[in-house]
Amino acid sequence: MHNKHSSARLVILDHCLMQPDGHSMTLARAALDADPTCEVWANVNSGIDELRVRAVFPHSNMHPYVRIPPAPASGLLNRLRFVSSVILRTIRANRSFSHVLENGGNTPVIWFAVNGSSRNAFALLWRCWSCRADTGICYLLQDPGRWLKLAEGLRKYMGISNYHFAAETEELAERISRMMGGNCQVLPFPVPCAECLPTIKPQGRPLVAGFLGMPRREKGFDVLVKAIRLLGEETSSGLLKFRLQAPADYMQHEGMTGELAELSSMAVAGHAIECIGENLDSDAYLALLQTCDFLVIPYRTAAYARRSSLVPIEGLLYGKPLVMTHGLLVSASLPPNSGIVEFTDGDADGLAKAIKEMLVHFEAKSAETRTIQPEWRHRYTADFFISKLYQFSADVSTNSL
Repeated sequence: MHNKHSSARLVILDHCLMQPDGHSMTLARAALDADPTCEVWANVNSGIDELRVRAVFPHSNMHPYVRIPPAPASGLLNRLRFVSSVILRTIRANRSFSHVLENGGNTPVIWFAVNGSSRNAFALLWRCWSCRADTGICYLLQDPGRWLKLAEGLRKYMGISNYHFAAETEELAERISRMMGGNCQVLPFPVPCAECLPTIKPQGRPLVAGFLGMPRREKGFDVLVKAIRLLGEETSSGLLKFRLQAPADYMQHEGMTGELAELSSMAVAGHAIECIGENLDSDAYLALLQTCDFLVIPYRTAAYARRSSLVPIEGLLYGKPLVMTHGLLVSASLPPNSGIVEFTDGDADGLAKAIKEMLVHFEAKSAETRTIQPEWRHRYTADFFISKLYQFSADVSTNSL
């Protein structure tokens, strides 16, 4: 099949692509929809055969080639062991890259390493050094580790000009540019988005506040449960309903059996609380999102000031206002007046007050969200992502000549 974007062969490497959902699967689906000629290579091939995703790193299900251990605190012998482990993993990964090239002819390759790019950095560096016709792009969804800075230092020392960095958001790209002392391109993450009706204030039913995604402590789910307790009057009087994606087994795994029991007892007592107990595929997830009037994003800054999340972006794409923790990385990408009410990290009382504010100003917040919706729906399409990726590759290839 002809590639309309470029004469180069696009190979997406994603060691996190191990199941048919999540960030990695979203990107794989979007890339293949926008450009059926591209290839997606992963470590395992569990439940994703329908997308032609192939396992190219068959060393083990734990994909050891990417698991660079933490740097030892002291000791020459330990440091030598660390360096040797990095070299071993780089050699293993490069063998896998060679496997990708089988039957590929002499076509230049764009190596696009997703998510754990800092772990792939040394292997990609080796590949780009050994084949200057190829282009390597590390795509970062969170702040990189210090070993990526080391890889950048090696790149400059070895004069490798076909190895580059890209990031999901402007704020993250700026951080990486400062860390690396060079330019990092912005590539907004592609998000599937179906047609939807504008959000309007419901008549004769409570406003529905949604929490989507797995209920983890780093996502502030325990803080949300405390806030729900403070909103007992609203959830029992027909003003507010919570719709929460909260599988019981996952909450038990996270050590939140107390929170699970509390939600159950409140629901039994007549409070408008609905817990979605099953895991959802992408279609069911988006259907659930559309049943909510606004989303609650109580994520903790310790985790999400350094990495982004698709949930708030999905909410805005579907016209849903947000009640969100102040200081998250995703906030830096949002224009002013985006339909957001913020509160202080970890403050259950502040979260409850922010939700009350959303109840009062819902129509105004919804109008703000609808204002930015058309631009965001274009920015996060798969076609826009693929076009930007190929343009970036073409630009850096020209500049490196």
